[in-house]
Amino acid sequence: MKLKIKSSLVFFIVFSLFTFQESFSQCPTIDYALINSCASGSTEGVNEFIVFTTSANAAAGNYQLYYDNDSNVVNSPLNILSGVNARTKNGTGTISANSCSSSLNFVTSPTTIIPSGSKVVFIPSNFEQDYDFSLLCSGVGIYIVYIDITSSSPSPNWNGGGTFGNTPNSNRYIQITNGSNNCASNIRIFDFGWASDKDGNFVSWNNTGDPSYGNNGCNFNSIPPT
Repeated sequence: MKLKIKSSLVFFIVFSLFTFQESFSQCPTIDYALINSCASGSTEGVNEFIVFTTSANAAAGNYQLYYDNDSNVVNSPLNILSGVNARTKNGTGTISANSCSSSLNFVTSPTTIIPSGSKVVFIPSNFEQDYDFSLLCSGVGIYIVYIDITSSSPSPNWNGGGTFGNTPNSNRYIQITNGSNNCASNIRIFDFGWASDKDGNFVSWNNTGDPSYGNNGCNFNSIPPT
């Protein structure tokens, strides 16, 4: 009887660890965010973007980005950028990756499968700026997901006039979920870590989530890698 109980306990522990590891392995890692885009007025938020790395094969529509000024991000987000609203580009901006153009993939449907280990850019479909994502060239696919921010669902949607806080007086939180995986352990945090409030201010995070703040104008290609 004791042997049976002991065996069942061991099985439960192993199964629980496997389930936790499998669930955690589905979560993307957030790499960069352009906080203060090179635009103003009604198009500040249209030109903001975020970069993350996938750790599982999943459809673009599985990923949902939440932004908030509270650590309980998904419960009451200020804004959401959702892969379920992927669509064709309808803005005047351009995206290139001159150092590895063959790695560049444009996602216009939420059903598009993005492979594990890919670099993904979530950006509003009506963006206006020109970005060179050559920095992301590392032998993996780069997937640019154009997202319709005028959709009524999910709510509250991305604010075209500006979502990220350019001069936050407290922590701001970014969380990306993958389907039913909440991925709370991969939340990234930033505050006002720049010398001044300027267009082009970005934040990047290393693998342990430590933020680095910088500004290289509007040329994303100059941001140092994490």
